[in-house]
Amino acid sequence: MLALCPTANSLIDSRICAQTAIVSFVARLLRKESVGSASEGESVSIMISSNYAGMNTVRNISLIQRSISRTAQHLASGLEIDQASDEPAALEISEQMRSQIGSLTQHIKNLECNLNKANAVSSAISELRDKLTGIREVALAAADADVATPETGKACQTQINDLVATYNQQLSSAEYAGQNLFGSSSGPTSRLAPLPEFTVAYPEEAEATVGKINSEIASLNLAAEAVGAQSKRDYRSTVSSLEVASQNMAAAESQIRDTDYAENQAVYLKLQMQLQANMAATSLGSLSSESVFKLLHA
Repeated sequence: MLALCPTANSLIDSRICAQTAIVSFVARLLRKESVGSASEGESVSIMISSNYAGMNTVRNISLIQRSISRTAQHLASGLEIDQASDEPAALEISEQMRSQIGSLTQHIKNLECNLNKANAVSSAISELRDKLTGIREVALAAADADVATPETGKACQTQINDLVATYNQQLSSAEYAGQNLFGSSSGPTSRLAPLPEFTVAYPEEAEATVGKINSEIASLNLAAEAVGAQSKRDYRSTVSSLEVASQNMAAAESQIRDTDYAENQAVYLKLQMQLQANMAATSLGSLSSESVFKLLHA
């Protein structure tokens, strides 16, 4: 019985020793030389010993190092699933949820833009109402027959013309993001139109003008109420509900994809202890690394 390299510490060393011994033995046979002290007619056997305990130790250490590297990557990225190989099904669900969150976010931005436009319309209507109120005050002054004279009537007419021109200019120039606020053919502001020429030179004409101005003020009030109701119904309530849905979706997606730092940190420390224990078992030699590995994984 011939033992080849009984002190080999790894599979590679065992294979090299075995190959060397076999080559030497075959060479001796070819030269018809005897092997050791074996006489003619005696059988010759070759025994190759392998250090399986050392091989298992190397395998265990490799597994632990791979686990440490993966856990460290999770801790660094903050994601439990950052590769398709982690959990393909969960990754697909997470991507779908992220797409839905993006759609909700963009929808909220669009509604907020419409809400800002509605606020701009309300502000513009308020300014137009103030100007109409000023025009009405001038018309009321011209309608007072006790103090009205041709001169005051002429002055009131000039003032009315200037106020009407200012009103119409503001109505046509009111814009938001390049869009005319009062130029659409539909919606709450579709009935708002430029003011016609008002005549207040005589008290009777001024009285009729006051009635026309009251109608214009009523139209402005209706438009302001409609814009406010639409803003509250279609924009504010919808934005609030979409924000809640987006937050809930983001929280659910975080449960799937984000890493648990406390859990992963505990796993990382456990793996470090296992690695150090296996390295110690390998270096001492008197301990069974396989037993240590099983004990730590129990």
